[in-house]
Amino acid sequence: MKKIAIIGGGLQGIEIAFLAKEAGYRTLLLDKKPEPPALGLVDEFIQADVNDLDNNLPGKISFEIDMIFPAFEDYRGLQILNELRDKLPPLVLDLNSYKISSSKKASREFFEEYSLPCAMTLPEAEFPLIIKPDGGSGSQGVNLVGSEEELLEAKELYDGDFLIEEFLTGPAYSIEVLGFDDEIYPLEVTRLIFDDEYDCRKVLAGNFIDNEIVKSLKELGKITAEKLNLQGIMDLEVVATESGLKLLEIDARFPSQTPTAVYRSSGINMVKMLADLYLEGETGEHLNNKNKAAIYEQIYIKNNKVFFTGEHIMTEAGRLEVDNDFFGADFALTDYNGRGNDWYAILHFWAENLMKVEAKSEKFKTELESFLLNFN
Repeated sequence: MKKIAIIGGGLQGIEIAFLAKEAGYRTLLLDKKPEPPALGLVDEFIQADVNDLDNNLPGKISFEIDMIFPAFEDYRGLQILNELRDKLPPLVLDLNSYKISSSKKASREFFEEYSLPCAMTLPEAEFPLIIKPDGGSGSQGVNLVGSEEELLEAKELYDGDFLIEEFLTGPAYSIEVLGFDDEIYPLEVTRLIFDDEYDCRKVLAGNFIDNEIVKSLKELGKITAEKLNLQGIMDLEVVATESGLKLLEIDARFPSQTPTAVYRSSGINMVKMLADLYLEGETGEHLNNKNKAAIYEQIYIKNNKVFFTGEHIMTEAGRLEVDNDFFGADFALTDYNGRGNDWYAILHFWAENLMKVEAKSEKFKTELESFLLNFN
């Protein structure tokens, strides 16, 4: 039985730990928090901060570990791992690609260098505009502005570098791409739904996504990974505008949300694929196996009211546990214990087609709201 180490028990760690469990692997989690959200999904836990370990890290990870998955975004900590990689088991980390993708400005320069389709910037871009901090993950620090006055006010909110682009309108999609040696593996396309703060609140996966979008995004993912010389995993987010697909961002690290949605719709397990590539030299998976529709979303309950929100809220959750029939959801990871008003859950729904899976999601909402009303 393979055993993997996961460094970081937050959003990425939850994703990796769940998929590792589904693959039948044993797992060791390292995290600086005493009770990270992913703790309930792993077999062993060590409370440790990579930034404080340096050369002691190999001693913290037993010889039984087959592979290491970083699941955090602190660049110094990733540098430490990269410098120690000759002393460690295989490490799913492409620091060069991550350095580009973790900077909005570096990503923009990369897009322009290789003529990859992306949003316009000033002075060509017109209002409304999006202003983003150069660093930070996902939607952190993103602001929409509709005038020069709003733009000037928004600029005052940023201490460091930032990027200003046109606000792209249209449906958003994502795709994961694996790179190993000279091979590139574009995987399945997912549809992204955002909350008011531009954080992804719902992922839809399955055979209902337009074939032309799938074909175009797989090709764009392959080209982008080739230009990066990707070794590991990345995801791309795009907007399908009237003039075609345009890149929102790239992230050269194991993502959250979308891998599980893909797994539920197609059976493709990205943790297993990476383990097979790194340890066996082959994917061990069928890459075109779409047969279901799936929804992945998260909720937050406060004062017995339901909030469907972006994934950032899950960083505040307690220890998540598995529930295979959670108010009618097909599967849930939740810190709900039957008591208290504040709790969190990640929800999985799947069915034969989009109509049926959306009906399941709506039924869940009705059942949960009825329960909370009676609970009062």
